[in-house]
Amino acid sequence: MELPIIVMTRKRQRPHALKIVRERSRGKNRFKISGYYVAGKRVRKYFETREAAETFIQVEQLRRENLGRRAAHIDGALAEDAVRALDALKTTPYTLHDAARLVAQAHKKLEPHAVRIDDAIDEHIAVIERRNRSVSVNDVVEQFITNRQAKGKSEIYIRDLETRLRRFKAAMGNRLVADITSSEVDHWIQSLGVGAQTQNNFRAVLSAMWTFAVRRGYAATNVIQFIDKSSVVRDHVATFSVDELGRLLAAASFNYLPVLAIGAFAGLRPEEINKLRWEDLDFEERTIRVNASVSKTRKKRFAEISDNLLIWLQPYTGRLGPVAPPNLQKLRRATMKIARIEKWPYDVLRHSFASAHYAFRKDPARTAMLLGHRDQDMLLTHYRDLMKPSEAARYWSLSPDPIARSKIISIAGA
Repeated sequence: MELPIIVMTRKRQRPHALKIVRERSRGKNRFKISGYYVAGKRVRKYFETREAAETFIQVEQLRRENLGRRAAHIDGALAEDAVRALDALKTTPYTLHDAARLVAQAHKKLEPHAVRIDDAIDEHIAVIERRNRSVSVNDVVEQFITNRQAKGKSEIYIRDLETRLRRFKAAMGNRLVADITSSEVDHWIQSLGVGAQTQNNFRAVLSAMWTFAVRRGYAATNVIQFIDKSSVVRDHVATFSVDELGRLLAAASFNYLPVLAIGAFAGLRPEEINKLRWEDLDFEERTIRVNASVSKTRKKRFAEISDNLLIWLQPYTGRLGPVAPPNLQKLRRATMKIARIEKWPYDVLRHSFASAHYAFRKDPARTAMLLGHRDQDMLLTHYRDLMKPSEAARYWSLSPDPIARSKIISIAGA
Protein backbone atom coordinates (compact mmCIF):
# COMPACT_ATOMS: atom_id res chain seq x y z
CA MET A 1 0.00 0.00 0.00
CA GLU A 2 1.45 3.30 -1.07
CA LEU A 3 1.34 6.14 1.40
CA PRO A 4 0.26 9.54 0.12
CA ILE A 5 3.02 12.15 -0.19
CA ILE A 6 2.10 15.29 1.67
CA VAL A 7 3.89 18.47 0.54
CA MET A 8 3.79 21.26 3.12
CA THR A 9 3.59 24.69 1.56
CA ARG A 10 3.08 28.06 3.08
CA LYS A 11 -0.18 29.83 2.55
CA ARG A 12 0.26 32.47 -0.09
CA GLN A 13 -0.48 35.91 1.20
CA ARG A 14 -2.58 38.16 -0.97
CA PRO A 15 -0.88 41.44 -1.83
CA HIS A 16 -2.15 44.51 -0.08
CA ALA A 17 -4.26 46.92 -2.12
CA LEU A 18 -2.47 50.14 -2.90
CA LYS A 19 -4.37 53.35 -2.19
CA ILE A 20 -3.56 57.04 -2.35
CA VAL A 21 -4.16 59.06 0.81
CA ARG A 22 -3.93 62.84 0.77
CA GLU A 23 -2.30 64.43 3.83
CA ARG A 24 -1.62 68.00 4.92
CA SER A 25 1.94 68.72 6.07
CA ARG A 26 3.40 72.17 6.80
CA GLY A 27 0.64 73.89 4.86
CA LYS A 28 1.14 71.73 1.77
CA ASN A 29 -0.61 68.68 0.37
CA ARG A 30 1.27 65.43 -0.04
CA PHE A 31 0.14 62.04 -1.23
CA LYS A 32 0.95 58.83 0.65
CA ILE A 33 0.77 55.30 -0.70
CA SER A 34 -1.18 53.09 1.71
CA GLY A 35 -0.75 49.31 1.71
CA TYR A 36 2.82 49.26 0.35
CA TYR A 37 4.97 46.50 1.94
CA VAL A 38 8.52 45.35 1.26
CA ALA A 39 9.67 41.97 2.65
CA GLY A 40 6.65 41.93 4.92
CA LYS A 41 7.37 45.35 6.38
CA ARG A 42 5.27 48.42 5.72
CA VAL A 43 7.12 51.15 3.86
CA ARG A 44 5.89 54.72 3.67
CA LYS A 45 6.08 56.37 0.26
CA TYR A 46 5.22 60.07 -0.23
CA PHE A 47 4.77 62.12 -3.41
CA GLU A 48 4.23 65.81 -4.00
CA THR A 49 1.50 65.28 -6.65
CA ARG A 50 -1.32 62.76 -7.13
CA GLU A 51 -0.09 62.07 -10.66
CA ALA A 52 3.29 60.93 -9.34
CA ALA A 53 1.59 58.68 -6.78
CA GLU A 54 -0.67 57.16 -9.47
CA THR A 55 2.33 56.50 -11.70
CA PHE A 56 4.08 54.66 -8.86
CA ILE A 57 0.96 52.49 -8.29
CA GLN A 58 0.78 51.60 -11.98
CA VAL A 59 4.45 50.55 -12.06
CA GLU A 60 4.06 48.52 -8.84
CA GLN A 61 0.94 46.76 -10.12
CA LEU A 62 2.72 45.88 -13.36
CA ARG A 63 5.65 44.47 -11.38
CA ARG A 64 3.28 42.38 -9.29
CA GLU A 65 1.54 41.05 -12.38
CA ASN A 66 4.88 40.05 -13.90
CA LEU A 67 5.92 38.32 -10.71
CA GLY A 68 2.56 36.59 -10.53
CA ARG A 69 2.91 35.20 -14.04
CA ARG A 70 6.43 33.94 -13.24
CA ALA A 71 5.28 32.48 -9.92
CA ALA A 72 2.56 30.53 -11.69
CA HIS A 73 5.21 28.52 -13.52
CA ILE A 74 7.29 27.67 -10.44
CA ASP A 75 7.64 23.89 -10.10
CA GLY A 76 7.42 21.99 -6.84
CA ALA A 77 11.19 21.52 -6.44
CA LEU A 78 11.84 25.26 -6.70
CA ALA A 79 9.05 25.96 -4.25
CA GLU A 80 10.51 23.49 -1.77
CA ASP A 81 13.93 25.15 -2.14
CA ALA A 82 12.34 28.52 -1.43
CA VAL A 83 10.65 27.17 1.69
CA ARG A 84 13.90 25.65 2.97
CA ALA A 85 15.75 28.86 2.18
CA LEU A 86 13.23 30.89 4.17
CA ASP A 87 13.64 28.53 7.11
CA ALA A 88 17.43 28.90 6.95
CA LEU A 89 17.09 32.69 6.95
CA LYS A 90 14.82 32.87 9.98
CA THR A 91 17.68 33.74 12.35
CA THR A 92 19.19 36.34 9.97
CA PRO A 93 18.11 39.88 9.06
CA TYR A 94 17.98 38.92 5.36
CA THR A 95 15.03 38.16 3.13
CA LEU A 96 15.25 35.41 0.55
CA HIS A 97 15.77 37.99 -2.16
CA ASP A 98 18.49 39.80 -0.16
CA ALA A 99 20.35 36.55 0.44
CA ALA A 100 20.18 35.56 -3.22
CA ARG A 101 21.37 39.00 -4.31
CA LEU A 102 24.33 38.96 -1.88
CA VAL A 103 25.39 35.48 -3.00
CA ALA A 104 25.21 36.51 -6.65
CA GLN A 105 27.34 39.62 -6.03
CA ALA A 106 29.92 37.67 -4.00
CA HIS A 107 30.17 35.00 -6.68
CA LYS A 108 30.70 37.63 -9.36
CA LYS A 109 33.58 39.19 -7.40
CA LEU A 110 35.27 35.90 -6.45
CA GLU A 111 34.87 33.97 -9.67
CA PRO A 112 37.86 35.64 -11.46
CA HIS A 113 40.07 34.56 -8.55
CA ALA A 114 38.74 30.98 -8.47
CA VAL A 115 37.73 31.37 -4.82
CA ARG A 116 34.63 29.82 -3.34
CA ILE A 117 32.30 31.98 -1.24
CA ASP A 118 32.56 29.73 1.82
CA ASP A 119 36.37 29.65 1.56
CA ALA A 120 36.50 33.45 1.35
CA ILE A 121 34.27 33.73 4.42
CA ASP A 122 36.40 31.27 6.40
CA GLU A 123 39.57 33.12 5.48
CA HIS A 124 38.10 36.48 6.42
CA ILE A 125 36.91 35.15 9.77
CA ALA A 126 40.39 33.73 10.40
CA VAL A 127 41.87 37.18 9.73
CA ILE A 128 39.44 38.78 12.17
CA GLU A 129 40.14 36.18 14.86
CA ARG A 130 43.91 36.49 14.35
CA ARG A 131 43.68 40.27 14.58
CA ASN A 132 41.72 39.91 17.81
CA ARG A 133 44.54 37.71 19.18
CA SER A 134 47.28 40.05 17.97
CA VAL A 135 49.14 42.51 20.19
CA SER A 136 51.04 45.71 19.63
CA VAL A 137 54.67 45.92 18.53
CA ASN A 138 55.52 47.29 21.97
CA ASP A 139 54.19 44.12 23.59
CA VAL A 140 55.89 41.77 21.12
CA VAL A 141 59.27 43.49 21.59
CA GLU A 142 59.02 43.18 25.37
CA GLN A 143 57.98 39.51 25.18
CA PHE A 144 60.62 38.68 22.57
CA ILE A 145 63.51 40.19 24.51
CA THR A 146 62.33 38.53 27.74
CA ASN A 147 62.15 35.21 25.87
CA ARG A 148 65.67 35.61 24.46
CA GLN A 149 67.00 36.40 27.92
CA ALA A 150 65.30 33.29 29.32
CA LYS A 151 66.93 31.26 26.54
CA GLY A 152 70.34 32.32 27.83
CA LYS A 153 71.33 34.60 24.96
CA SER A 154 74.45 36.69 25.52
CA GLU A 155 74.35 40.23 26.84
CA ILE A 156 75.88 41.44 23.58
CA TYR A 157 73.02 39.91 21.61
CA ILE A 158 70.39 41.28 24.00
CA ARG A 159 71.86 44.80 23.82
CA ASP A 160 71.81 44.62 20.03
CA LEU A 161 68.15 43.58 20.09
CA GLU A 162 67.23 46.38 22.47
CA THR A 163 69.07 49.00 20.41
CA ARG A 164 67.55 48.05 17.07
CA LEU A 165 64.04 47.26 18.29
CA ARG A 166 63.91 50.53 20.23
CA ARG A 167 64.05 52.37 16.89
CA PHE A 168 61.36 50.14 15.40
CA LYS A 169 59.11 50.72 18.42
CA ALA A 170 59.47 54.48 17.99
CA ALA A 171 58.01 54.15 14.48
CA MET A 172 55.39 51.41 14.88
CA GLY A 173 55.12 50.63 18.58
CA ASN A 174 51.35 51.10 18.85
CA ARG A 175 50.50 49.15 15.68
CA LEU A 176 49.17 45.59 15.84
CA VAL A 177 51.71 43.12 14.51
CA ALA A 178 49.01 41.43 12.42
CA ASP A 179 48.31 44.72 10.56
CA ILE A 180 51.89 45.53 9.51
CA THR A 181 52.88 44.64 5.95
CA SER A 182 56.25 43.76 4.47
CA SER A 183 56.23 46.89 2.30
CA GLU A 184 55.83 49.09 5.39
CA VAL A 185 58.78 47.44 7.13
CA ASP A 186 60.89 47.60 3.98
CA HIS A 187 60.15 51.32 3.63
CA TRP A 188 61.09 51.87 7.29
CA ILE A 189 64.41 50.06 6.89
CA GLN A 190 65.23 52.10 3.80
CA SER A 191 64.41 55.31 5.68
CA LEU A 192 67.05 54.66 8.35
CA GLY A 193 69.80 56.09 6.18
CA VAL A 194 72.29 53.36 7.09
CA GLY A 195 74.57 51.13 5.04
CA ALA A 196 73.61 47.89 3.35
CA GLN A 197 75.05 45.63 6.05
CA THR A 198 73.30 47.57 8.81
CA GLN A 199 70.03 47.30 6.89
CA ASN A 200 70.51 43.54 6.74
CA ASN A 201 71.23 43.48 10.48
CA PHE A 202 67.94 45.25 11.19
CA ARG A 203 66.17 42.86 8.84
CA ALA A 204 67.62 39.84 10.67
CA VAL A 205 66.50 41.11 14.08
CA LEU A 206 62.99 41.90 12.84
CA SER A 207 62.73 38.51 11.13
CA ALA A 208 63.58 36.74 14.39
CA MET A 209 60.97 38.80 16.23
CA TRP A 210 58.28 38.11 13.60
CA THR A 211 58.98 34.39 13.74
CA PHE A 212 58.41 34.62 17.49
CA ALA A 213 55.15 36.52 16.88
CA VAL A 214 53.90 33.89 14.44
CA ARG A 215 54.59 31.11 16.94
CA ARG A 216 52.63 33.02 19.57
CA GLY A 217 49.68 33.44 17.19
CA TYR A 218 50.06 37.22 16.91
CA ALA A 219 50.65 37.20 13.13
CA ALA A 220 49.76 34.91 10.23
CA THR A 221 53.18 34.86 8.61
CA ASN A 222 56.66 36.31 8.89
CA VAL A 223 56.35 39.34 6.61
CA ILE A 224 60.10 39.98 6.78
CA GLN A 225 60.74 36.97 4.54
CA PHE A 226 59.29 38.96 1.65
CA ILE A 227 61.88 41.75 2.07
CA ASP A 228 64.99 41.27 -0.06
CA LYS A 229 68.39 41.61 1.55
CA SER A 230 70.50 44.59 0.58
CA SER A 231 73.56 43.95 -1.54
CA VAL A 232 76.72 44.41 0.50
CA VAL A 233 79.91 45.38 -1.30
CA ARG A 234 82.93 44.55 0.83
CA ASP A 235 85.81 46.24 -0.94
CA HIS A 236 87.81 46.83 2.20
CA VAL A 237 87.96 45.61 5.79
CA ALA A 238 89.66 48.23 7.92
CA THR A 239 92.91 47.18 9.62
CA PHE A 240 95.80 48.94 11.31
CA SER A 241 99.12 49.05 9.52
CA VAL A 242 102.14 47.69 11.39
CA ASP A 243 103.38 51.23 12.01
CA GLU A 244 99.99 52.40 13.34
CA LEU A 245 99.71 49.44 15.67
CA GLY A 246 103.27 49.98 16.87
CA ARG A 247 102.52 53.59 17.75
CA LEU A 248 99.36 52.58 19.65
CA LEU A 249 101.16 49.94 21.68
CA ALA A 250 103.94 52.33 22.49
CA ALA A 251 101.51 55.07 23.54
CA ALA A 252 99.20 52.93 25.69
CA SER A 253 99.17 53.28 29.46
CA PHE A 254 100.23 50.31 31.59
CA ASN A 255 96.62 49.33 32.44
CA TYR A 256 95.32 49.76 28.87
CA LEU A 257 98.18 47.99 27.08
CA PRO A 258 96.90 44.39 27.66
CA VAL A 259 93.59 45.27 25.98
CA LEU A 260 95.40 46.43 22.85
CA ALA A 261 97.86 43.55 22.80
CA ILE A 262 95.27 40.80 23.30
CA GLY A 263 93.01 42.31 20.65
CA ALA A 264 95.82 42.67 18.12
CA PHE A 265 97.74 39.41 18.72
CA ALA A 266 94.99 37.02 19.96
CA GLY A 267 92.03 38.28 17.92
CA LEU A 268 89.48 38.46 20.72
CA ARG A 269 86.39 40.58 20.20
CA PRO A 270 86.13 43.80 22.26
CA GLU A 271 83.18 42.37 24.20
CA GLU A 272 85.19 39.24 24.98
CA ILE A 273 88.16 41.25 26.23
CA ASN A 274 85.87 43.37 28.40
CA LYS A 275 84.81 40.25 30.33
CA LEU A 276 88.18 38.50 30.26
CA ARG A 277 89.92 37.78 33.58
CA TRP A 278 93.60 37.22 34.19
CA GLU A 279 92.70 33.77 35.50
CA ASP A 280 91.64 32.87 31.93
CA LEU A 281 95.22 33.31 30.68
CA ASP A 282 97.54 30.30 30.95
CA PHE A 283 101.10 31.51 30.32
CA GLU A 284 102.55 28.01 30.54
CA GLU A 285 100.12 26.49 28.01
CA ARG A 286 100.15 29.74 26.01
CA THR A 287 96.35 29.87 25.78
CA ILE A 288 93.52 32.29 26.53
CA ARG A 289 90.22 30.70 27.53
CA VAL A 290 87.14 32.41 26.04
CA ASN A 291 84.22 31.07 28.04
CA ALA A 292 80.90 30.25 26.37
CA SER A 293 79.13 32.86 28.51
CA VAL A 294 81.44 35.51 27.05
CA SER A 295 81.74 34.32 23.45
CA LYS A 296 79.46 35.79 20.81
CA THR A 297 78.76 32.30 19.45
CA ARG A 298 78.03 30.96 22.96
CA LYS A 299 80.73 28.34 22.48
CA LYS A 300 83.90 27.95 24.49
CA ARG A 301 87.19 28.30 22.60
CA PHE A 302 90.89 28.86 23.23
CA ALA A 303 92.94 31.62 21.66
CA GLU A 304 96.74 31.45 21.33
CA ILE A 305 99.31 33.53 23.15
CA SER A 306 101.83 34.20 20.40
CA ASP A 307 105.54 34.71 21.04
CA ASN A 308 105.34 38.49 20.91
CA LEU A 309 102.09 38.61 22.91
CA LEU A 310 103.77 36.59 25.65
CA ILE A 311 106.48 39.26 25.85
CA TRP A 312 103.90 42.06 25.99
CA LEU A 313 102.04 40.34 28.84
CA GLN A 314 105.05 39.22 30.94
CA PRO A 315 104.85 42.25 33.28
CA TYR A 316 101.31 41.20 34.21
CA THR A 317 102.09 37.62 35.27
CA GLY A 318 100.34 36.66 38.50
CA ARG A 319 97.62 39.28 38.21
CA LEU A 320 94.01 38.42 39.15
CA GLY A 321 90.65 39.94 38.26
CA PRO A 322 89.46 41.74 35.12
CA VAL A 323 91.95 42.36 32.33
CA ALA A 324 90.19 45.48 31.07
CA PRO A 325 90.44 48.57 33.28
CA PRO A 326 87.54 51.00 33.78
CA ASN A 327 87.07 54.02 31.49
CA LEU A 328 88.13 52.14 28.36
CA GLN A 329 86.75 54.77 25.98
CA LYS A 330 88.66 57.53 27.72
CA LEU A 331 91.88 55.50 27.70
CA ARG A 332 91.46 54.66 24.03
CA ARG A 333 90.94 58.30 23.04
CA ALA A 334 94.01 59.34 25.00
CA THR A 335 96.09 56.60 23.35
CA MET A 336 94.86 57.56 19.87
CA LYS A 337 95.79 61.17 20.47
CA ILE A 338 99.34 60.30 21.53
CA ALA A 339 99.77 57.83 18.66
CA ARG A 340 98.30 60.27 16.11
CA ILE A 341 95.50 57.86 15.11
CA GLU A 342 92.38 59.69 13.94
CA LYS A 343 89.94 56.81 13.32
CA TRP A 344 89.13 53.59 15.13
CA PRO A 345 87.10 51.38 12.75
CA TYR A 346 84.76 48.74 14.13
CA ASP A 347 86.58 45.62 15.42
CA VAL A 348 89.79 46.92 13.86
CA LEU A 349 92.16 45.01 16.19
CA ARG A 350 90.41 41.69 15.47
CA HIS A 351 90.42 42.42 11.74
CA SER A 352 94.12 43.25 11.89
CA PHE A 353 94.83 39.98 13.70
CA ALA A 354 92.84 37.94 11.14
CA SER A 355 94.63 39.53 8.18
CA ALA A 356 98.10 39.19 9.70
CA HIS A 357 97.57 35.63 10.96
CA TYR A 358 96.25 34.39 7.61
CA ALA A 359 98.98 36.15 5.60
CA PHE A 360 101.74 34.82 7.89
CA ARG A 361 100.51 31.26 8.65
CA LYS A 362 98.77 30.46 5.34
CA ASP A 363 96.45 28.19 7.30
CA PRO A 364 92.86 29.46 6.89
CA ALA A 365 91.37 26.63 8.95
CA ARG A 366 93.63 27.47 11.88
CA THR A 367 92.93 31.20 11.63
CA ALA A 368 89.16 30.61 11.41
CA MET A 369 89.26 28.33 14.45
CA LEU A 370 91.13 30.91 16.55
CA LEU A 371 88.62 33.56 15.52
CA GLY A 372 85.71 31.34 16.53
CA HIS A 373 84.23 31.19 13.01
CA ARG A 374 82.08 28.23 11.96
CA ASP A 375 84.09 27.75 8.76
CA GLN A 376 86.65 29.41 6.51
CA ASP A 377 84.17 31.20 4.22
CA MET A 378 84.14 34.53 6.06
CA LEU A 379 87.91 34.54 6.39
CA LEU A 380 88.56 33.80 2.73
CA THR A 381 85.89 36.26 1.60
CA HIS A 382 86.94 39.27 3.65
CA TYR A 383 90.56 38.89 4.74
CA ARG A 384 92.44 37.33 1.84
CA ASP A 385 95.20 39.54 0.39
CA LEU A 386 94.63 42.34 2.93
CA MET A 387 98.19 42.14 4.20
CA LYS A 388 101.40 41.23 2.41
CA PRO A 389 103.47 38.39 3.89
CA SER A 390 106.39 40.77 4.53
CA GLU A 391 104.10 43.11 6.49
CA ALA A 392 102.64 40.14 8.37
CA ALA A 393 106.17 39.10 9.41
CA ARG A 394 106.76 42.59 10.79
CA TYR A 395 103.37 42.43 12.53
CA TRP A 396 104.29 39.32 14.50
CA SER A 397 107.70 40.70 15.36
CA LEU A 398 106.24 43.73 17.15
CA SER A 399 107.47 43.58 20.72
CA PRO A 400 108.09 46.08 23.51
CA ASP A 401 110.86 48.55 22.84
CA PRO A 402 111.67 50.14 26.21
CA ILE A 403 113.61 53.04 24.70
CA ALA A 404 110.97 54.01 22.09
CA ARG A 405 108.20 53.46 24.60
CA SER A 406 109.79 55.65 27.24
CA LYS A 407 110.24 58.44 24.69
CA ILE A 408 106.52 58.41 23.72
CA ILE A 409 105.36 58.27 27.31
CA SER A 410 107.68 61.20 28.15
CA ILE A 411 106.23 63.21 25.28
CA ALA A 412 102.72 62.40 26.48
CA GLY A 413 103.54 63.50 29.99
CA ALA A 414 105.02 66.74 28.76
